[in-house]
Amino acid sequence: MAILHEDDYPLAYCTNVHSGAGFEQMFANLRQYAPRVQQLRNAKGPMGLGLWFSKRSVVEALELENLKMLHGWLEEHSLVAFTANAFPQHDFHQPVVKHAVYEPDWSTAERAEYTLAVFRLMDALAPEGLELSVSTLPLGWPRFDLGSTEEAGFFQACAGQLVSVCRWLEQLERSGGRLAYLCIESEPGCVLDSSDDVVRFFDDWLTTDTAQGELVRRYLRVCHDICHSAVMFESQASAIERFRKSGIKIGKVQVSSAIEASFSMSAESCVETTRALQKFIEPRYLHQTNVKRGTKATLYEDLPSAFAAVANLAGTCWRVHFHVPIFVNNIGPLATTNQEIISFMNALGNAEMPRHFEVETYAWNVLPESLASKDLASGIAEEMDWFEKMRGSVAGE
Repeated sequence: MAILHEDDYPLAYCTNVHSGAGFEQMFANLRQYAPRVQQLRNAKGPMGLGLWFSKRSVVEALELENLKMLHGWLEEHSLVAFTANAFPQHDFHQPVVKHAVYEPDWSTAERAEYTLAVFRLMDALAPEGLELSVSTLPLGWPRFDLGSTEEAGFFQACAGQLVSVCRWLEQLERSGGRLAYLCIESEPGCVLDSSDDVVRFFDDWLTTDTAQGELVRRYLRVCHDICHSAVMFESQASAIERFRKSGIKIGKVQVSSAIEASFSMSAESCVETTRALQKFIEPRYLHQTNVKRGTKATLYEDLPSAFAAVANLAGTCWRVHFHVPIFVNNIGPLATTNQEIISFMNALGNAEMPRHFEVETYAWNVLPESLASKDLASGIAEEMDWFEKMRGSVAGE
């Protein structure tokens, strides 16, 4: 593998697109797809992998022989694992996932233990000198008032588990020099579903004590998922500015795009748009849907729920948490939010540039037939090339 320096972080793709309840299955999928993605890309040099391992598979991966095998394979193929997705703790490709992806939540020791196992794996796999990031769920599901006295115990428990992870990461850096950070990923409908929620949680529960605040701000950061922010109709620039003002760093960016459906006043057009959008109803994942009429947006926990609740479609704009290929602008009468990716990159400006970027389109296997790539590897490669070209354009290269 080429020697990497501290600022060399190749673009990664998130391997939660591959199934893998156990290590053997996950490693088989990595061997099948990752080298092929790398071969198809226009980029030169090492390629990044954003690893996802379930609880069972990470325990198996840490077994000495498996660890040696995985480490050697990564080096052989010039693949760099510097980030991981520890949001789904269990099988992310079972027939029905839905709300199970949020279990267990951050009030439990089980969530912290799994997360630390992922950090141990990443520390063993990543080249020396590179920082590590691990993204995680925004405490749990569903969303409730951050000021609720009835839920104070939950927030206190979550804060306690997160701080315990921060202390472990502090010891990791002191003992071996490796800086690693946990990144909270807000998601529509979750306890923390916007940048405002994340900032308030930090302010109210994590940084009131000065010493703890310093610890937390170094080892606990944000994973900014562009699709999630877009579904919430957030301004990318405003989200970046909120984090900056609060002293919260963006440790990782998940490059992703959602579906957007604008219903015109024409009855015929509404029918056409409805038919196109209904093709994205599928049983595996939760597809939170935010319906905006004028300046008011109402969030529904799944696409069928939105169709059941909204009788008058005309004049509404829907954004659906369904990760679609980031290079796609339109799907028939539907649009996507991939322009939000460009908005985010433009809005970074002179801000401290996040080091870790990961393309995350985990829904390739449940896309409607007309959109699904016949070759998964070529679809992922096209996404990565699209982002690199766009990033170069924004940077004026």
